Amino acid sequence: RSKRKRTVSVDQEVLPDFVSAAKVNPQPIPALANCELEVRLPVEADARVYDFAWMLARSSSNGDIRQPAVGLEGDSADVQQCVPGWTSFNALTQKSAIPPRASIGYCPVVNASPTELSTVYAVLTKCVRRCHSAGLDFAIVVADQALYAKAMAVVTQRREEFSSVVLRMGGFHIACMFLGILGKRFQDAGLHDIL
Repeated sequence: RSKRKRTVSVDQEVLPDFVSAAKVNPQPIPALANCELEVRLPVEADARVYDFAWMLARSSSNGDIRQPAVGLEGDSADVQQCVPGWTSFNALTQKSAIPPRASIGYCPVVNASPTELSTVYAVLTKCVRRCHSAGLDFAIVVADQALYAKAMAVVTQRREEFSSVVLRMGGFHIACMFLGILGKRFQDAGLHDIL
């Protein structure tokens, strides 16, 4: 029998109080509408240029576009390919250095009930602090359905404080909600009889 301690000891943290106010409906985040256009379009344009350059270079084994590509028609299989694969090509042609290895770990445990609004408020505050310390514009928080509702209540009451938080519901609960909607929609069409 093992004599090791099996539980994790966590320091009790004093959470800030959060008092719920009248329910407010969430408003759309205007900053996210322009975020996709500003960030993705230049990156996509560069990626398309690199992809086209790789396809053009790979179209011929010796760099001559007039010669057929390796493996086409079955007649040029003996020619060696001098251009590396897609991943190697992009790694060799990048202007910046390859980013260092990331270290991924767990965040500190909050030893409190997750259904309390003060706990949700403390976790969202920590997410915003970590986001800003990492130099990110937005903190994307994914939660299950129950915590999503609590987090949405906190974010809508403190819009200025949590303007950089993007709340998402987890995929499992989205799928469950979708199946529930389908069940309600088609229950009178004989779905109950089939099940």
